[in-house]
Amino acid sequence: MKTRMYNRFLAMVLSVLLCVSLFPAQVFAEEVDFGDATEASGPADETAESSEPADEELMVYTETGPLPEETVSNEAAMEEVSASGPCGENLTWTLDEDYVLTISGSGDMYDYGTGDGEKAPWAEYNEQIRTVVIEPDEPGDVTSIGNYAFSGCTGLTGVKLPEELEATLTMTIGEGAFQGCTNLSSIKITEVVEKIGDYAFSGSGIEAIIIPGNVEIIGQGVFRNCNSLCI
Repeated sequence: MKTRMYNRFLAMVLSVLLCVSLFPAQVFAEEVDFGDATEASGPADETAESSEPADEELMVYTETGPLPEETVSNEAAMEEVSASGPCGENLTWTLDEDYVLTISGSGDMYDYGTGDGEKAPWAEYNEQIRTVVIEPDEPGDVTSIGNYAFSGCTGLTGVKLPEELEATLTMTIGEGAFQGCTNLSSIKITEVVEKIGDYAFSGSGIEAIIIPGNVEIIGQGVFRNCNSLCI
């Protein structure tokens, strides 16, 4: 009887020991499996995380990235500078990209003033205009420079008047035509000019001038306040 009880007790102890010895192995196996799963899924997660920002960066660059620089054609650049229009019944004016103002056609130029709404149509370019060319257009010719036509052209440095006109035609330089042209230091009065109006060059930068004998009328104050003029 004692022997049987002892054997049963021994069997129970062995069973317990056997269970205890197997349990860590199962836990270790589970940990290993879990670790393998973690290692296997780790790189995939990193790949997913790295791919999403890449997509976002690409999308942001596509939507808000820098646009290609716009190129402006030479024609467009010229259009911004060039301007033209009428300045007499048969006269037109053209301002090119070099700020040369050319008067073409025949007959008299319109007269202008110095008040608002009275100024010449190119007055907005007074600081940019560098040269004025009065260009004959056969069979007609420009016979006058209007009153105050170039008044206040502070950028003006040169004026080219026609050397010849049609027979019997003469030119008149109107009142105040070049008044206040502070950078105009010289001008050649050609033999086609018959009359120079009042204050035509007053307040200008004229330093020296030769008036030919064919000029019959010289108005008052033509060279008033021309402080650089040497007499």
